[in-house]
Amino acid sequence: MLPDGSDQPPTPDASPGPAVPDDGGMAMQDGNASQADVGGRDVAAVGGCTSQFCETFEEYQSGAAPDPARWTLDGSPVVIDSINPHGGKLALHVPPHNGALCTDGVAKCLAARFIRLTGAFPVSLHKQFYGRVFFYIEQQAGGAFYHWTVMEAGAGTSYSSGLAVRMGGHIEAGGAEYMRFHMDTHMHGILPFEYGLSDTQATIKPKTWYCLEWYYDAPGNEARFWLDGTERPSLHYKGPLAGQPQFTFPPEFQSVAFGWRVYQTSTKPFEVFVDDIALDAQRIGCD
Repeated sequence: MLPDGSDQPPTPDASPGPAVPDDGGMAMQDGNASQADVGGRDVAAVGGCTSQFCETFEEYQSGAAPDPARWTLDGSPVVIDSINPHGGKLALHVPPHNGALCTDGVAKCLAARFIRLTGAFPVSLHKQFYGRVFFYIEQQAGGAFYHWTVMEAGAGTSYSSGLAVRMGGHIEAGGAEYMRFHMDTHMHGILPFEYGLSDTQATIKPKTWYCLEWYYDAPGNEARFWLDGTERPSLHYKGPLAGQPQFTFPPEFQSVAFGWRVYQTSTKPFEVFVDDIALDAQRIGCD
């Protein structure tokens, strides 16, 4: 995998983020609570969410696959179970996996266990939106360099279809792990095709739930991030980059994906849990 580009961040916007709404809890919004069962989901058990989109996984049966009417599988299978939920009884479980070598540069990395939201991604949020997800690394590889992604927004409806704007992290040889913002154009004939910003102070440890929030503004070419409620200015991207138009955000995003992608093969498998996803036009918070 080629380097991700300079880690020198643009000058961050010092203005505070929008206030977290007082009603930042979970309330039903998709209007289908009267349905009986869809794709392994007990829809009648759906809790409530005041955001425009929510996925708590609580309406599923343990052992079920994500509802194909809502989520597209992007990579190898994942499961919803009760092994390690964040707040309720169920969470998305990314089973242990070692990743896979890239067979065509980085164009066909198979080390993915993602669920992708396309048709159910609210159209009103395609241009600008806030998001929130909780993630937990049960087991991680160590002793070498690894680059991982836990969420991404895409210009297309599948992996490698246009610009992908991602949040994840790096594990350096020796074990240091920190958050990393990453863009991939998937245009491998135009160099550089990757760019990123790192926050070496935003460290990640196994067996800990983390709350990741973000704001993506497609027309404004801007991305901002919060970890456990604290904004990370080192990860604030404001483009486009001078002389590198390939890193211009698309007019709007068409999909959002969650799970785990590793770009190097590991000798020790990763295992991850993801829970309490929410998307909205205003900041959601970690409550």
